[in-house]
Amino acid sequence: MSEAATPRVLVAYFSHAGENWVSGGVRYIEVGNTKRLAETIANKLESRGHRVDRYEIKASDPYSVKYEETTKRAEAETDADARPGIVLPVPDASKYDVLFLGYPMWCGKMPRVVMTFLETVKFGAIAVWPFTTHEGGGINQSEREVLKAAPEADVKPGFAMIGSNVEHPGEPLEHWLNAFDAGSREDR
Repeated sequence: MSEAATPRVLVAYFSHAGENWVSGGVRYIEVGNTKRLAETIANKLESRGHRVDRYEIKASDPYSVKYEETTKRAEAETDADARPGIVLPVPDASKYDVLFLGYPMWCGKMPRVVMTFLETVKFGAIAVWPFTTHEGGGINQSEREVLKAAPEADVKPGFAMIGSNVEHPGEPLEHWLNAFDAGSREDR
């Protein structure tokens, strides 16, 4: 596959390290589950010949490493449909053909900081492949939330993984990435 024919991919993600809900209890993790899954996805895309950049979405007012404090803040932001500030600069949307967008599920929704990112960058008619980590809630309605924040986007079916399983995503991830590869071949 030639470099000119290969879509330019951005893997952007928000992740939370520190205390997380893992397998039925609170546990401290050094690297957030979504970040680990984002790195796996980026590496697999690169091994398939795609040109990939990575971008970590960071709140300008960082979330606490304490689970209870982060949960309270996430609930308040969700209830208010808030748009927390993000660390700048953000990527130049014109450089990318495809966005892989990763986030944990908080309060059954995408974290509001991810909405801020989407509304700030203004990707336009880009293909968006959402992926999420969770501990039992699945991807819920977050694909619709992506479309709300990026109304011109072509939002593809998302990928959801239990966060405590990100070290071994297995066949489900391969099938999802195969769907992306098949679609990117059809677009050329």
